[in-house]
Amino acid sequence: MPTTTAIRPAALTIHGGTYRYADGTLALSNVDLTVQKGEHLAILGPSGGGKTTLLGLISGRLRVSSGSLATQGNIATIHQDLRLVQQSTVLTNVLHGALPRQRRLRFLPGDIAHAKALLERVGLAEKIHTKVSRLSGGQKQRVAVARALMSDPEILLADEPVASLDSRTAHEVMGLLDRLRLSKGLTLVTVLHDPELAQKFADRTLHLTQSQSIQSSPVPISPPAEVPPPPPPPSSFKLRASSLLILALLAAAYLSSVSSLQLSPRQTQNLLPNLADFARRLIPTPAQILSAPWSQILSSLLETLRMSLLGTTVAIVLSLPLSALAARNIAPPVLRFPARFLLNVLRAVPSIVWALLMVAALGLGPVAGIIALAAYSLGYLTKFFYEAFESADANTLSALSELHATPLQKLRYAILPPATPTLAASSIFMFEYNVRAAGILGLVGAGGIGYELKLHLDYGNLHTVGLILALLVALTLALDAASSKLRTRLTRP
Repeated sequence: MPTTTAIRPAALTIHGGTYRYADGTLALSNVDLTVQKGEHLAILGPSGGGKTTLLGLISGRLRVSSGSLATQGNIATIHQDLRLVQQSTVLTNVLHGALPRQRRLRFLPGDIAHAKALLERVGLAEKIHTKVSRLSGGQKQRVAVARALMSDPEILLADEPVASLDSRTAHEVMGLLDRLRLSKGLTLVTVLHDPELAQKFADRTLHLTQSQSIQSSPVPISPPAEVPPPPPPPSSFKLRASSLLILALLAAAYLSSVSSLQLSPRQTQNLLPNLADFARRLIPTPAQILSAPWSQILSSLLETLRMSLLGTTVAIVLSLPLSALAARNIAPPVLRFPARFLLNVLRAVPSIVWALLMVAALGLGPVAGIIALAAYSLGYLTKFFYEAFESADANTLSALSELHATPLQKLRYAILPPATPTLAASSIFMFEYNVRAAGILGLVGAGGIGYELKLHLDYGNLHTVGLILALLVALTLALDAASSKLRTRLTRP
């Protein structure tokens, strides 16, 4: 592309720009650069030559260690790794570019219309409701371009925008960037490895050399001291002696446990026959099945499901804000440590103990069981949730930080989308667990099928006990099959 000779106002100026890392490494040294408004500057150079560091200084993500840097107008960056939220739609990712203009958790109709217009311009109008994870590399690159343009920049920075693309797609993306630059009057600064692309599309090139990226002087290395020989390994006799000691201690522990049972010879002799007779009495005959108190059993089973559903729902609602307070990438330590301490306390108390405490506090009935299930579930769900929050891509969070997103916006748009499948799967698992747990809370008077179970055990109606156990097994198997299908659907990319 012919170089423009007309003198235009400067979009950015660097005089003596120098940048040192925290460890003292000199990444850029004494850079002088002026880029005119509307110009396309391509930065070339070897890997490690400071190209990405220079873009970081221009964007404001980094600060010059010495020298001066001045820019005119808003700046947007297209990162080499794109930093898109893969689990969100194309439209939502582009709308992230509007975050600097508003502090809401919902986008305005005008922003949505603008985003759709940009997607049409970059050739993705038919993909607006497609998840980014399902796009090709070139399509993802176009989404990143549209997101950058959504913030209405005067200066657009593109760090290796075609590094992972084939030659044809690379030319398409570079052509798109250049057309957008010309139509919008943007100042475009790109980092490229391909000199041919730079020559074809850029007005001017800047070659960063190793002399502009000088490593700190190496520390003189003193002659290596004589290394003493490693100590000899323990003899095989010592190893055998320690193993025998461990085995002896384990044997003593088992013998002590068995002797503490104080089983008489008669009990030992009748152990298996008694168990077999008990199991036989658990199996109901057809007549006993027909005469069973089905109304009470089914009513208690339905109460068990209701307790599980309500207890799990309460725990989910409370876990979301608690997880935000406990996550390292969201909350400061002053909030995070107390939140995690509370969760450890909740997990330390079994659900049956919570039920005992709630019955003592509130009396008999399902309300005590619901609160007990919610308290126990809260400890575990919050742990699952905040671990999912902490697994969010740090680079994506960094991109939203550059867009001046608030903590709530980062939670809503960069943390929740990738965490949602884990949140849903954890919630389903907790509901399954609570159905099992609610089945025994009735043993202590906290409602559910456990009350019927204990009642018929007390009266010796073992055939009804067997019927209740069979229903619980069938319910568990049905829930497991349904939840497995649901989890598979939720975790599908």
